[in-house]
Amino acid sequence: MIDRYLIQLIEGLESSDVYALSHEHPDPLTASWLDAESDAVAAYDQWSLDGGADSYAVYLAYADQADAAQDALAAGGARYLA
Repeated sequence: MIDRYLIQLIEGLESSDVYALSHEHPDPLTASWLDAESDAVAAYDQWSLDGGADSYAVYLAYADQADAAQDALAAGGARYLA
């Protein structure tokens, strides 16, 4: 079963106007992509452990977020890659 703490964390982000980047990088688009990709990998790892439908849905959401961040990075012509 999916961790309820993770669901509460996601719900908290949806209602917040502030997003703190956990990866320190001079380019905010790259930092955003690194964060999104890390979240997607962690969600995939959770899904691979429990194989549940809820964790799969969370993984898909994070994977979509990582794809969007990658698109923004490509469109922004970022000069830096980690």
